[in-house]
Amino acid sequence: MNPADPATWIVSDTGIGPFQLGANVTSVTAQLPAGSAATVECPNPLAGFFDLAGIQVVLFRDDAGAIVGVSAGNPLQSPNAATDSGRSPLGGPHTLKGIGYGSTVAELTSAYPLIERPAADDNFPRFTERTTGRSSISFNVNLASQTVNDMGVWPDSPPYEYCG
Repeated sequence: MNPADPATWIVSDTGIGPFQLGANVTSVTAQLPAGSAATVECPNPLAGFFDLAGIQVVLFRDDAGAIVGVSAGNPLQSPNAATDSGRSPLGGPHTLKGIGYGSTVAELTSAYPLIERPAADDNFPRFTERTTGRSSISFNVNLASQTVNDMGVWPDSPPYEYCG
């Protein structure tokens, strides 16, 4: 796994690539390429933003500096965009089952048949896979293309909002 290459990052119940739950934020971000920290307006002082090879990573830490959640998304694709970016599933972070950006809802639900599905009228569809280790992996889906455009790993349930 190369911290500078999101295509090598595995999404699992412990984290995404170099961003592992419980790891020290300072130690992890020291491995990242210079200039990868991103400036995003967010009033949450425990959220940090990074841009790596077109992947936007949002880290959440506790007061002691340990990672307590991570999200990696394609900033070029909003949840309601009419088209997707054309990324192949293995062009960015992906699960061991091959689910990543551009994976379809059908591929996602086939790989994870017990995944929690969003309500039919949800404007920001998020599928959540509960893991045996009490963490969860979330997959946000683009409404128009019905493809994965963001993934997160959380110690329990994914937050609804982290900046608002």
